[in-house]
Amino acid sequence: MSGFTTGRERKEYVKIFLSAPLGPLTLRNRLIHSATIECMATEDGFVTEPLIERYVDLAKGEVGLIIPGYLYVDPASIGNGARHI
Repeated sequence: MSGFTTGRERKEYVKIFLSAPLGPLTLRNRLIHSATIECMATEDGFVTEPLIERYVDLAKGEVGLIIPGYLYVDPASIGNGARHI
């Protein structure tokens, strides 16, 4: 394998930058940031400025879909008590 792509293969890569339907929404492109555990919350599980900046940077980078990571709205859902967010 030479590492070079054919014209046809390059055409397939371009699809990632095309819009895509997702239910009633249309994504700007097909770039997806999947759920991750950032460990950027406070010990009490509150959002921090660095965590907000991370998502702002992703949005400014024009990621088509951002799936947030480990989040909870009820302290009973914390799981093992570790600071995951």
